[in-house]
Amino acid sequence: MKIKFDLNGENMVVNTNPAIKLSTFLKDNKIITVKRGCDHHTCSSCTVLIDDEPVLSCLTSLAQCDNSKITTLEEFVQTKDFSDIKKGFDQAKVKMCGFCNAGKIFTAYKIIKTINRPTKDEIRSQVSFFTCTCTDTDALVDGIYLAAAARRSRLEKKRNEK
Repeated sequence: MKIKFDLNGENMVVNTNPAIKLSTFLKDNKIITVKRGCDHHTCSSCTVLIDDEPVLSCLTSLAQCDNSKITTLEEFVQTKDFSDIKKGFDQAKVKMCGFCNAGKIFTAYKIIKTINRPTKDEIRSQVSFFTCTCTDTDALVDGIYLAAAARRSRLEKKRNEK
């Protein structure tokens, strides 16, 4: 089956088994930020953005990606949203072990793009599923809270420049 999608800004057309998991395809194509940890939705290390929404690539077949835009951390780290998240994470001393970065970063992205002024309780409820041995939950909540503030500040400054 031919499947078309955009991967990190590159148009792709692949002729493959549509049941192949996206995580497998990405790893086979040298996307190193997508980790294959549990392969059944508990670690979030395989998170990518599909059409700007965080998705677990270990649960997503390649067929589900047809005509989609897929963004991995390789591409996302070049965005201003990532800069906001990094700033917040650095201030809160969120550890970035490398294994669960995609889950942390894309979860933070979803929160800060959908809730302009998230409270720490709102953030905590949205990261409650996230299990990580390298990052304290309180630090992660603080990091996302600070990332949201950095994003608001950047967007406000941009509006004022117009």
